[in-house]
Amino acid sequence: MGSLTKNLLILAGIFSLVVASVAIAYYNRTSAFLIIAPLWLIFCLAGAYFSQGKVRLTIFYLIPFILAFGVAEYRMVYNQSSGSPKIINFTLSDPQYFQSHQLLGTAPKSDFIVNASKKTPSKVIYDVQYTITSDAIRKSSNAITPGKPSALFYGGSFTFGEGVNDQETLPVYFQEYMNGELQSINMGFHGYGPHQMLVSLEHSLEEKIIAENPPKYLIYQAIPDHVARCQGFNFWDYGGPKYILDDNNNAQYTGPFYGTFNRYALSFLSRSKILQNWLAREREITPEHLQLYAAIVAKSAQLFKERYGGQMLVIVWHYGDQEMPIYKSIQALGIPVFLVRDIIPDLTAAPDKYRLHLLDKHPTPAAHRKTARWLADYITSLGSEQPDIETEVE
Repeated sequence: MGSLTKNLLILAGIFSLVVASVAIAYYNRTSAFLIIAPLWLIFCLAGAYFSQGKVRLTIFYLIPFILAFGVAEYRMVYNQSSGSPKIINFTLSDPQYFQSHQLLGTAPKSDFIVNASKKTPSKVIYDVQYTITSDAIRKSSNAITPGKPSALFYGGSFTFGEGVNDQETLPVYFQEYMNGELQSINMGFHGYGPHQMLVSLEHSLEEKIIAENPPKYLIYQAIPDHVARCQGFNFWDYGGPKYILDDNNNAQYTGPFYGTFNRYALSFLSRSKILQNWLAREREITPEHLQLYAAIVAKSAQLFKERYGGQMLVIVWHYGDQEMPIYKSIQALGIPVFLVRDIIPDLTAAPDKYRLHLLDKHPTPAAHRKTARWLADYITSLGSEQPDIETEVE
Protein backbone atom coordinates (compact mmCIF):
# COMPACT_ATOMS: atom_id res chain seq x y z
CA MET A 1 0.00 0.00 0.00
CA GLY A 2 1.46 3.35 -1.06
CA SER A 3 2.18 6.15 1.42
CA LEU A 4 -0.43 8.40 -0.21
CA THR A 5 -3.10 5.75 0.17
CA LYS A 6 -2.13 5.20 3.80
CA ASN A 7 -2.29 8.92 4.52
CA LEU A 8 -5.68 9.18 2.87
CA LEU A 9 -6.95 6.23 4.92
CA ILE A 10 -5.65 7.83 8.12
CA LEU A 11 -7.32 11.15 7.27
CA ALA A 12 -10.56 9.37 6.44
CA GLY A 13 -10.32 7.46 9.71
CA ILE A 14 -9.73 10.66 11.70
CA PHE A 15 -12.67 12.35 10.00
CA SER A 16 -14.94 9.35 10.65
CA LEU A 17 -13.80 9.19 14.26
CA VAL A 18 -14.57 12.87 14.84
CA VAL A 19 -18.01 12.59 13.22
CA ALA A 20 -18.83 9.45 15.20
CA SER A 21 -17.65 11.02 18.46
CA VAL A 22 -19.75 14.14 17.96
CA ALA A 23 -22.81 12.07 17.04
CA ILE A 24 -22.41 9.85 20.09
CA ALA A 25 -21.97 12.87 22.38
CA TYR A 26 -25.08 14.49 20.90
CA TYR A 27 -27.33 11.48 21.48
CA ASN A 28 -25.79 10.25 24.75
CA ARG A 29 -25.50 12.94 27.41
CA THR A 30 -24.49 10.74 30.35
CA SER A 31 -21.93 8.15 29.26
CA ALA A 32 -20.85 9.16 25.76
CA PHE A 33 -17.13 8.77 26.37
CA LEU A 34 -17.58 5.17 27.49
CA ILE A 35 -18.33 4.56 23.82
CA ILE A 36 -15.95 7.16 22.37
CA ALA A 37 -12.85 5.96 24.27
CA PRO A 38 -12.95 2.42 22.80
CA LEU A 39 -13.43 3.92 19.34
CA TRP A 40 -10.31 6.02 19.83
CA LEU A 41 -8.43 2.95 21.05
CA ILE A 42 -9.47 0.86 18.03
CA PHE A 43 -8.44 3.70 15.72
CA CYS A 44 -5.03 3.97 17.39
CA LEU A 45 -4.44 0.22 17.17
CA ALA A 46 -5.39 0.26 13.48
CA GLY A 47 -3.22 3.32 12.93
CA ALA A 48 -0.26 1.64 14.61
CA TYR A 49 -0.71 -1.40 12.38
CA PHE A 50 -0.78 0.60 9.14
CA SER A 51 1.82 3.24 10.05
CA GLN A 52 5.51 3.13 10.75
CA GLY A 53 8.38 5.18 12.09
CA LYS A 54 7.62 8.23 14.23
CA VAL A 55 3.91 8.08 13.49
CA ARG A 56 3.67 4.55 14.88
CA LEU A 57 5.77 5.53 17.92
CA THR A 58 3.50 8.51 18.63
CA ILE A 59 0.41 6.31 18.42
CA PHE A 60 1.95 3.79 20.83
CA TYR A 61 2.53 6.64 23.28
CA LEU A 62 -1.14 7.65 22.97
CA ILE A 63 -2.58 4.21 23.68
CA PRO A 64 -1.82 4.14 27.45
CA PHE A 65 -3.37 7.58 27.88
CA ILE A 66 -6.56 6.49 26.09
CA LEU A 67 -6.72 3.31 28.18
CA ALA A 68 -6.27 5.33 31.39
CA PHE A 69 -8.90 7.81 30.26
CA GLY A 70 -11.39 5.04 29.47
CA VAL A 71 -10.87 3.34 32.84
CA ALA A 72 -11.21 6.66 34.69
CA GLU A 73 -14.37 7.47 32.75
CA TYR A 74 -15.80 4.05 33.60
CA ARG A 75 -15.04 4.54 37.29
CA MET A 76 -16.66 7.98 37.23
CA VAL A 77 -19.84 6.61 35.69
CA TYR A 78 -20.09 3.49 37.83
CA ASN A 79 -18.38 4.87 40.94
CA GLN A 80 -16.46 1.66 41.50
CA SER A 81 -14.34 3.20 44.26
CA SER A 82 -17.29 3.59 46.63
CA GLY A 83 -19.04 0.36 45.69
CA SER A 84 -22.36 2.07 44.97
CA PRO A 85 -23.29 3.07 41.42
CA LYS A 86 -24.04 6.64 40.56
CA ILE A 87 -26.97 7.66 38.41
CA ILE A 88 -25.80 6.14 35.16
CA ASN A 89 -28.81 6.31 32.91
CA PHE A 90 -30.53 9.57 32.09
CA THR A 91 -32.58 9.37 28.91
CA LEU A 92 -34.74 11.68 26.86
CA SER A 93 -37.11 10.38 24.24
CA ASP A 94 -35.85 13.09 21.87
CA PRO A 95 -32.55 15.03 22.26
CA GLN A 96 -34.04 17.95 20.31
CA TYR A 97 -35.74 18.90 23.56
CA PHE A 98 -32.75 21.13 24.37
CA GLN A 99 -32.46 24.02 21.92
CA SER A 100 -29.89 26.79 21.68
CA HIS A 101 -31.20 30.23 22.56
CA GLN A 102 -29.48 33.48 21.62
CA LEU A 103 -30.07 35.10 25.02
CA LEU A 104 -30.83 32.32 27.49
CA GLY A 105 -28.20 29.84 26.28
CA THR A 106 -30.62 26.92 26.14
CA ALA A 107 -34.40 26.63 26.06
CA PRO A 108 -36.91 23.85 25.45
CA LYS A 109 -38.26 23.19 22.00
CA SER A 110 -41.70 24.76 21.63
CA ASP A 111 -44.85 22.68 21.10
CA PHE A 112 -43.05 19.60 22.28
CA ILE A 113 -43.61 16.59 24.52
CA VAL A 114 -40.66 14.63 25.81
CA ASN A 115 -40.33 11.66 28.15
CA ALA A 116 -37.47 11.83 30.64
CA SER A 117 -36.18 9.11 32.92
CA LYS A 118 -33.35 8.71 35.39
CA LYS A 119 -32.31 5.36 36.80
CA THR A 120 -29.67 3.58 38.81
CA PRO A 121 -29.07 -0.11 38.12
CA SER A 122 -31.43 -0.96 40.97
CA LYS A 123 -34.02 1.81 41.00
CA VAL A 124 -36.10 4.03 38.74
CA ILE A 125 -35.73 7.52 40.20
CA TYR A 126 -38.25 9.02 37.82
CA ASP A 127 -39.97 8.34 34.52
CA VAL A 128 -42.00 11.41 33.62
CA GLN A 129 -43.31 13.57 30.80
CA TYR A 130 -42.59 17.24 30.11
CA THR A 131 -45.07 19.18 27.98
CA ILE A 132 -43.75 22.38 26.41
CA THR A 133 -46.17 24.98 25.08
CA SER A 134 -45.99 27.08 21.91
CA ASP A 135 -44.33 29.79 24.04
CA ALA A 136 -41.47 27.39 24.89
CA ILE A 137 -42.38 27.15 28.58
CA ARG A 138 -43.63 24.20 30.60
CA LYS A 139 -47.34 23.65 30.69
CA SER A 140 -48.70 25.04 33.97
CA SER A 141 -52.39 24.22 33.75
CA ASN A 142 -55.02 22.76 31.48
CA ALA A 143 -56.34 26.22 30.71
CA ILE A 144 -55.22 29.82 31.23
CA THR A 145 -58.11 32.18 31.89
CA PRO A 146 -57.68 35.44 29.92
CA GLY A 147 -57.93 38.58 32.02
CA LYS A 148 -56.89 36.92 35.27
CA PRO A 149 -53.70 38.24 36.90
CA SER A 150 -50.71 35.94 36.94
CA ALA A 151 -47.62 34.97 38.87
CA LEU A 152 -44.37 34.45 36.99
CA PHE A 153 -42.20 31.64 38.35
CA TYR A 154 -38.48 31.91 37.65
CA GLY A 155 -35.61 29.62 38.55
CA GLY A 156 -33.96 26.44 37.35
CA SER A 157 -34.99 22.81 37.46
CA PHE A 158 -36.63 23.18 40.89
CA THR A 159 -39.06 25.69 39.36
CA PHE A 160 -39.44 23.79 36.10
CA GLY A 161 -40.22 20.60 38.00
CA GLU A 162 -37.47 18.21 36.99
CA GLY A 163 -38.38 14.63 37.77
CA VAL A 164 -42.11 15.23 38.20
CA ASN A 165 -45.00 15.18 35.75
CA ASP A 166 -46.71 18.26 34.35
CA GLN A 167 -49.41 18.39 37.02
CA GLU A 168 -46.98 17.93 39.92
CA THR A 169 -44.95 21.14 39.74
CA LEU A 170 -45.07 23.97 42.24
CA PRO A 171 -46.63 26.45 39.75
CA VAL A 172 -49.45 24.01 38.98
CA TYR A 173 -50.19 23.35 42.63
CA PHE A 174 -50.05 27.09 43.35
CA GLN A 175 -52.67 27.91 40.73
CA GLU A 176 -54.83 25.13 42.13
CA TYR A 177 -54.58 26.52 45.68
CA MET A 178 -55.29 30.05 44.43
CA ASN A 179 -58.51 28.72 42.87
CA GLY A 180 -57.43 30.15 39.54
CA GLU A 181 -57.41 33.73 40.85
CA LEU A 182 -53.72 33.88 39.98
CA GLN A 183 -52.58 32.13 36.84
CA SER A 184 -49.20 30.38 37.05
CA ILE A 185 -46.65 30.89 34.30
CA ASN A 186 -43.60 28.65 34.62
CA MET A 187 -40.53 30.43 33.20
CA GLY A 188 -38.03 28.02 34.78
CA PHE A 189 -35.86 25.50 32.95
CA HIS A 190 -33.10 23.01 33.70
CA GLY A 191 -29.86 24.70 34.74
CA TYR A 192 -31.19 28.26 34.79
CA GLY A 193 -30.19 30.82 37.38
CA PRO A 194 -31.19 34.43 38.11
CA HIS A 195 -29.09 35.62 35.17
CA GLN A 196 -31.61 33.97 32.83
CA MET A 197 -34.40 35.66 34.77
CA LEU A 198 -32.77 39.07 34.37
CA VAL A 199 -31.92 38.74 30.69
CA SER A 200 -35.48 37.55 30.06
CA LEU A 201 -36.92 40.63 31.79
CA GLU A 202 -34.44 43.01 30.17
CA HIS A 203 -35.48 41.76 26.74
CA SER A 204 -39.19 41.45 27.64
CA LEU A 205 -39.35 37.77 26.75
CA GLU A 206 -42.34 37.38 29.04
CA GLU A 207 -44.53 40.02 27.39
CA LYS A 208 -45.98 37.81 24.66
CA ILE A 209 -46.60 35.00 27.15
CA ILE A 210 -48.51 37.13 29.68
CA ALA A 211 -50.29 39.35 27.13
CA GLU A 212 -53.74 38.71 28.62
CA ASN A 213 -52.62 37.90 32.17
CA PRO A 214 -50.80 40.86 33.76
CA PRO A 215 -48.46 39.59 36.48
CA LYS A 216 -48.76 40.68 40.11
CA TYR A 217 -45.99 38.52 41.54
CA LEU A 218 -42.61 37.22 40.48
CA ILE A 219 -41.71 34.06 42.39
CA TYR A 220 -38.00 33.25 42.19
CA GLN A 221 -36.89 29.87 43.60
CA ALA A 222 -33.23 29.99 44.57
CA ILE A 223 -30.64 27.34 45.35
CA PRO A 224 -27.04 27.95 46.48
CA ASP A 225 -25.61 26.86 43.11
CA HIS A 226 -27.22 29.90 41.49
CA VAL A 227 -24.31 32.02 42.70
CA ALA A 228 -21.89 29.83 40.73
CA ARG A 229 -24.21 29.82 37.72
CA CYS A 230 -24.04 33.61 37.57
CA GLN A 231 -20.26 33.22 37.19
CA GLY A 232 -20.54 30.77 34.27
CA PHE A 233 -18.98 27.91 36.27
CA ASN A 234 -21.41 25.22 35.07
CA PHE A 235 -20.73 23.02 32.06
CA TRP A 236 -24.29 23.20 30.71
CA ASP A 237 -24.47 27.00 30.55
CA TYR A 238 -21.64 28.04 28.24
CA GLY A 239 -24.05 30.06 26.11
CA GLY A 240 -25.83 31.59 29.09
CA PRO A 241 -26.00 35.36 29.70
CA LYS A 242 -22.91 36.88 31.30
CA TYR A 243 -23.26 39.78 33.72
CA ILE A 244 -20.65 41.93 35.38
CA LEU A 245 -20.83 44.76 37.89
CA ASP A 246 -20.59 48.24 36.37
CA ASP A 247 -19.04 51.26 38.07
CA ASN A 248 -22.22 51.72 40.12
CA ASN A 249 -22.29 48.05 41.19
CA ASN A 250 -25.30 47.36 38.98
CA ALA A 251 -25.57 44.16 36.92
CA GLN A 252 -24.63 44.79 33.27
CA TYR A 253 -25.20 42.29 30.45
CA THR A 254 -22.13 41.66 28.25
CA GLY A 255 -23.29 38.79 26.01
CA PRO A 256 -22.86 35.01 26.38
CA PHE A 257 -20.24 33.46 28.64
CA TYR A 258 -18.39 31.99 25.65
CA GLY A 259 -18.27 32.53 21.90
CA THR A 260 -19.80 30.08 19.43
CA PHE A 261 -16.73 27.91 18.73
CA ASN A 262 -15.67 27.64 22.38
CA ARG A 263 -19.26 26.92 23.36
CA TYR A 264 -19.60 23.96 21.01
CA ALA A 265 -16.14 22.61 21.86
CA LEU A 266 -16.81 22.78 25.59
CA SER A 267 -20.26 21.31 25.11
CA PHE A 268 -18.74 18.29 23.38
CA LEU A 269 -15.97 17.82 25.93
CA SER A 270 -18.35 18.17 28.86
CA ARG A 271 -20.01 14.88 27.88
CA SER A 272 -17.06 13.38 29.70
CA LYS A 273 -17.81 12.49 33.33
CA ILE A 274 -14.23 13.39 34.23
CA LEU A 275 -14.64 16.93 32.92
CA GLN A 276 -18.15 17.21 34.34
CA ASN A 277 -16.90 16.31 37.81
CA TRP A 278 -14.04 18.76 37.49
CA LEU A 279 -16.34 21.56 36.35
CA ALA A 280 -18.89 20.67 39.02
CA ARG A 281 -16.29 20.71 41.78
CA GLU A 282 -17.09 22.82 44.77
CA ARG A 283 -15.66 26.29 44.36
CA GLU A 284 -15.19 28.88 47.02
CA ILE A 285 -17.93 31.49 46.82
CA THR A 286 -16.39 34.89 47.39
CA PRO A 287 -18.05 38.13 48.55
CA GLU A 288 -17.62 39.39 44.99
CA HIS A 289 -19.61 36.43 43.64
CA LEU A 290 -22.41 37.10 46.13
CA GLN A 291 -22.36 40.79 45.24
CA LEU A 292 -22.96 40.04 41.56
CA TYR A 293 -25.65 37.52 42.43
CA ALA A 294 -27.46 40.05 44.63
CA ALA A 295 -27.15 42.74 41.95
CA ILE A 296 -28.79 40.43 39.39
CA VAL A 297 -31.67 39.61 41.74
CA ALA A 298 -32.09 43.27 42.73
CA LYS A 299 -32.23 44.47 39.13
CA SER A 300 -34.77 41.76 38.26
CA ALA A 301 -37.02 42.87 41.14
CA GLN A 302 -36.65 46.51 40.08
CA LEU A 303 -37.53 45.83 36.43
CA PHE A 304 -40.55 43.76 37.43
CA LYS A 305 -41.81 46.47 39.77
CA GLU A 306 -41.28 49.26 37.20
CA ARG A 307 -42.99 47.34 34.41
CA TYR A 308 -45.89 45.73 36.25
CA GLY A 309 -46.03 47.34 39.68
CA GLY A 310 -45.64 43.86 41.12
CA GLN A 311 -43.57 42.29 43.86
CA MET A 312 -40.83 39.68 43.86
CA LEU A 313 -40.89 36.90 46.45
CA VAL A 314 -37.94 34.54 46.87
CA ILE A 315 -38.01 30.95 48.13
CA VAL A 316 -34.64 29.44 49.03
CA TRP A 317 -34.32 25.65 48.92
CA HIS A 318 -32.48 23.69 51.55
CA TYR A 319 -28.81 22.59 51.12
CA GLY A 320 -27.58 22.10 54.68
CA ASP A 321 -26.52 25.57 55.77
CA GLN A 322 -25.27 26.48 52.29
CA GLU A 323 -28.41 28.51 51.60
CA MET A 324 -27.77 31.08 54.32
CA PRO A 325 -25.35 33.34 52.35
CA ILE A 326 -27.87 33.84 49.54
CA TYR A 327 -30.72 34.16 52.03
CA LYS A 328 -28.89 36.97 53.83
CA SER A 329 -27.87 38.70 50.57
CA ILE A 330 -31.49 38.75 49.34
CA GLN A 331 -32.79 39.74 52.76
CA ALA A 332 -30.41 42.73 52.70
CA LEU A 333 -32.10 43.90 49.48
CA GLY A 334 -35.43 44.22 51.29
CA ILE A 335 -37.02 41.51 49.13
CA PRO A 336 -39.32 39.07 50.99
CA VAL A 337 -37.34 35.83 51.20
CA PHE A 338 -38.26 32.51 52.84
CA LEU A 339 -36.44 29.26 53.58
CA VAL A 340 -38.09 26.03 52.49
CA ARG A 341 -36.84 24.38 55.67
CA ASP A 342 -39.17 26.75 57.54
CA ILE A 343 -42.03 26.27 55.11
CA ILE A 344 -41.75 22.47 55.43
CA PRO A 345 -40.99 21.82 59.12
CA ASP A 346 -40.00 18.16 58.70
CA LEU A 347 -37.81 18.77 55.64
CA THR A 348 -34.56 17.84 57.38
CA ALA A 349 -36.09 15.14 59.57
CA ALA A 350 -37.62 13.24 56.62
CA PRO A 351 -35.47 14.15 53.60
CA ASP A 352 -36.46 11.11 51.54
CA LYS A 353 -40.05 12.31 51.59
CA TYR A 354 -39.12 15.57 49.90
CA ARG A 355 -36.23 14.73 47.56
CA LEU A 356 -36.40 12.38 44.60
CA HIS A 357 -33.41 10.29 45.65
CA LEU A 358 -30.21 10.36 47.67
CA LEU A 359 -28.43 11.11 44.37
CA ASP A 360 -31.02 13.63 43.17
CA LYS A 361 -32.04 16.53 45.41
CA HIS A 362 -34.88 17.75 43.20
CA PRO A 363 -38.16 18.12 45.10
CA THR A 364 -40.82 15.45 45.09
CA PRO A 365 -44.46 16.26 44.31
CA ALA A 366 -45.05 16.36 48.08
CA ALA A 367 -42.42 19.07 48.49
CA HIS A 368 -43.86 21.10 45.60
CA ARG A 369 -47.37 20.74 46.99
CA LYS A 370 -46.51 21.83 50.53
CA THR A 371 -44.49 24.81 49.31
CA ALA A 372 -47.26 25.85 46.93
CA ARG A 373 -49.84 25.56 49.71
CA TRP A 374 -47.80 27.82 51.98
CA LEU A 375 -47.13 30.31 49.17
CA ALA A 376 -50.83 30.53 48.27
CA ASP A 377 -51.71 31.11 51.93
CA TYR A 378 -49.02 33.78 52.22
CA ILE A 379 -50.15 35.71 49.14
CA THR A 380 -53.81 35.39 50.11
CA SER A 381 -53.05 36.78 53.54
CA LEU A 382 -51.05 39.78 52.34
CA GLY A 383 -52.68 42.86 53.78
CA SER A 384 -54.01 40.88 56.73
CA GLU A 385 -52.28 38.51 59.14
CA GLN A 386 -49.39 36.71 57.44
CA PRO A 387 -48.50 33.08 58.12
CA ASP A 388 -46.51 32.49 61.28
CA ILE A 389 -43.01 31.92 59.94
CA GLU A 390 -39.79 33.28 61.31
CA THR A 391 -36.23 32.51 60.36
CA GLU A 392 -33.33 32.83 62.74
CA VAL A 393 -30.30 34.25 61.00
CA GLU A 394 -27.07 33.21 62.68
